[in-house]
Amino acid sequence: FRRVLFRSKVWDLITRIDAYPSWTRWAVMSGQLTVGGALDCRVFLRKRKGGSRPVTLPTEIVEVASGHRFAWAMGFAGLRFVQDFEVKAEGRGTRLIHAIEVHGPFSGLLGPRMAIMARRPSEGLLEDAKRRLEGGVRPKPVMPPKPKTPRYLPRPVRRGRR
Repeated sequence: FRRVLFRSKVWDLITRIDAYPSWTRWAVMSGQLTVGGALDCRVFLRKRKGGSRPVTLPTEIVEVASGHRFAWAMGFAGLRFVQDFEVKAEGRGTRLIHAIEVHGPFSGLLGPRMAIMARRPSEGLLEDAKRRLEGGVRPKPVMPPKPKTPRYLPRPVRRGRR
C-alpha cells in the first residue's frame, strides 16, 4: 500500500520545525526557517544498553531552497553534522532523500562513532515522517527500557558465625 503524496505536503512536514514533536519522537526543535538562523534542537541518541538520551547541540539552518532542499548543521567547530533533506518529484509521487555529512578536524577520529550513534535517530525520524505522511498515528516517546530487577533488593539475612 503506497499513497501518492504531493511534494508540498512532504515539504510542509519537514520544514515546520516547531511541529516536530507532534509527529516524531527523535527530535524537538524550535526556531525560524531562515538561512543562518539558530535553532533550539534536542536530539535523542541511542545508548549502548538501550533507550536513548537527549543531547542538545548548537544548531543553525544552512540551506533552504523553497520546496526542494532543507539542511541544518549541528555541533561545534571541531565536529559538525549537516543533516540534508531533499524533496523530489518521482513519477506520480514524491521521494524524500536524507543525508548526514560530518565535517571538521575531529571528523576522522570521532565521526564514525558519532555516525553510529546518530544512525537510529535519523532512521527513526524518516520512519516517523513516512508514518505521518501515510496517515499514521504519532509514535510513543522514546523511553529507556524498564529494568528487569527491582531498584531495591533486600539485604541478605546473615546467620551467626560458627
